[in-house]
Amino acid sequence: MSETQGMYFGLNQKILISCCNLNGGLFELTIKDDSVHLERILHDNLRGMAKFQDQIVLVSGVEVLILDNEYRVVKRKASDRSADYHGVGVYKDKAFIVETDQNRVGIYDLSDLSRVDEIKLSPEEIDVNHVNDLFIKDNKLYISMFADTGHGLWRNLPLNSGVIVEYCLKTNNRIGICLHSLHQPHSPLFIMMYYIIVIPQNFK
Repeated sequence: MSETQGMYFGLNQKILISCCNLNGGLFELTIKDDSVHLERILHDNLRGMAKFQDQIVLVSGVEVLILDNEYRVVKRKASDRSADYHGVGVYKDKAFIVETDQNRVGIYDLSDLSRVDEIKLSPEEIDVNHVNDLFIKDNKLYISMFADTGHGLWRNLPLNSGVIVEYCLKTNNRIGICLHSLHQPHSPLFIMMYYIIVIPQNFK
């Protein structure tokens, strides 16, 4: 028996995975009893993914896409600015998309993908914070970034300058930093009563 045989016994799941860079895309991982199958659905440099009703919102570095439940692209819109899209989350009928190069979270109407508002994390027009990803839970927006606003260009700071910023979506106000001294944090998640932050070679 191989090392992986048996580890998925009794687990029947389909998992969607978005992956960036040259060989990136949208993948469907099918786990059924003791077999695992990985299929590429879409070839693209994908940075993030979120569910909206029965659709999937995807972002590449330069484009927003909406897929139906058969993985067909039903809407797409290229960025009209040097935004460098990263993570995405959905709140009500809006997509919140990280615009890394401009230290912002753009807010997009999912009916037509028009950009209707933004959350500005720094007055600078260059990437000083490296805003990376976000997660939405209970009317709160949690934003991961490699450095906090006002502390200068992130590349010139220690690697553990990363933070998670909490933002209230009901009042449109920044609450504050809920975690700090993080090593280039990615992908904040809440699972049950726990939070997960993906950092290089580690989970917290």
